[in-house]
Amino acid sequence: MSHKNGNRYSEDFRKMIVELYHAGQSVSELVSEYGVSDVSIYNWIREYKHINPEDRKSPTMKEVSELQKEIIRLKRENEILKHRYRRVRERVDDSVMIDFIKEHKNLISYQIKLDTKSVFLYT
Repeated sequence: MSHKNGNRYSEDFRKMIVELYHAGQSVSELVSEYGVSDVSIYNWIREYKHINPEDRKSPTMKEVSELQKEIIRLKRENEILKHRYRRVRERVDDSVMIDFIKEHKNLISYQIKLDTKSVFLYT
């Protein structure tokens, strides 16, 4: 059975190799048994290393990296929204904005009640 999907190994396979390493198998044993390069295994060990090794529930380096990428994406998205809001505010005068808010007050309150869901209810 192949553990590759495309040119890459599946995440489950990589985690299994790392677990075997932590269980005491040497990298050279894993290389000969599974045919994976030692460089790949060392990369996987680093990738799945927990920030706090005593706490197995602490995030791994991979999870931290993914969270950092998500933060960057959200910051960019936030900047785009700020820019668009400024452009709307430049073109729409305060009285029009106030009228719009009053007209859509129920919609806004329902959305707030739904917390972080992006669901709009029209009444």
